[in-house]
Amino acid sequence: MLSKISQVPLLVKSQDDALKFYKKLGFVVRTDSRTEKKRSLTLNLPGSKDMELALVHAETADELALVGKQSFSIESTECQKDYEAIKTLGIKITEQPMIQSWGMSMGFEDLYGNGIHVCQKTRR
Repeated sequence: MLSKISQVPLLVKSQDDALKFYKKLGFVVRTDSRTEKKRSLTLNLPGSKDMELALVHAETADELALVGKQSFSIESTECQKDYEAIKTLGIKITEQPMIQSWGMSMGFEDLYGNGIHVCQKTRR
């Protein structure tokens, strides 16, 4: 039976450049292994060991066309504080913090223009 999503792939032009960017956000390396032809590079946020972000080197024209057109969401416990920290890093903000019926959200872009949505759910 299917039980959970464990890895989200993100196509990137440079795994090293993407790694530097995501480390600024607090991601840590989970796996970094290489063969002659391929590098497997996965990251996760501290405290989130069951979900990985896989930085996949885009090689084909179709893969390269997707770089900058992907998106994913990150859960936050302090969305406003995260917004301030991300803004301080000089990262492009695409959505100012907004109060929603379910909590708070904000958005920004990674180094390639991929959308990252940050959500903080209201505790009930």
